[in-house]
Amino acid sequence: PESTLTHKQVCTLIDAREGAIRKLVYSVLEDLVKTKFLKTGGHGVYLLSSSSSFSEGVIQLTARGAGYVILDEEDVPDVYVHPTNLSQALDGDRVKVQIRKKGRSKTEGNVIEVLHRERTQFVGTIKAQEKFAFLVPDNSRVGTDIFIPKEKLNGAKNGDKALVRITTWPKSADSPYGEVVEALGNSGGNDVEMISILVNQGIEYTFPDEVLAQAEAVGMDLDPKEVSKRRDFRSTTTFTIDPLDAKDFDDAISFKRLENGNLELGVHIADVSHYVQPGTPMDTEALKRSNSVYLVDRVIPM
Repeated sequence: PESTLTHKQVCTLIDAREGAIRKLVYSVLEDLVKTKFLKTGGHGVYLLSSSSSFSEGVIQLTARGAGYVILDEEDVPDVYVHPTNLSQALDGDRVKVQIRKKGRSKTEGNVIEVLHRERTQFVGTIKAQEKFAFLVPDNSRVGTDIFIPKEKLNGAKNGDKALVRITTWPKSADSPYGEVVEALGNSGGNDVEMISILVNQGIEYTFPDEVLAQAEAVGMDLDPKEVSKRRDFRSTTTFTIDPLDAKDFDDAISFKRLENGNLELGVHIADVSHYVQPGTPMDTEALKRSNSVYLVDRVIPM
């Protein structure tokens, strides 16, 4: 946006090499000058018109491929983005958008930069060719297929459901490149469909190895220095109240008869934060998982 570029530099950036294409680029640049989207400087350079304005927000894609950027500013209309002006933005991404037209019915603009990719993993169906494959995401709002080199299929076959991670998106490519993280098998099975729901909602259903390793290393022994800072209820009859199939047992009640005959009911909440130290893998992962997610047949724990 802040650059001044010659016709030749623009052709280099978009890899326009053939003479006819380079002439077309020049015609487009001149048309943009006429519409005051661009302006010309000295020595044959082009730059954005000073009337152009930029904003940031989160883009939401429609099933037809267009987008609406919900701006950070309050009380301003969403910005409509034509499918050809998305600049590789995917649904949910934080983007910088250039406002190019303000009308009575809607404001239009172009995405000029993806500031933060909301998600890079998607579930869909593998469509395999002889030398490569594509993932067709289950969520139509993703807006693009994902190109997968044959050596990145990791055992997934044509027609399989798979979890795929985007690895790169060259500026000259229509689709991002990716690799199969996990082959899920034939579509239609309960487990496969549940995983698809989770991934399409941006919920990671597995934990990184370093997080699991740190959790397994947590010991059961209590530090006497830590015990001295707390009230000790170990001699008081205390019951955990989570069900047998719970992922964690962090809530409890205690029962005690006092000397005056009254009954004392204690409510106990585990101090989980004691085991999650700042800056550790568990702490970093916890930042992504503020709550557990409950589906019909499973729980994705916090």
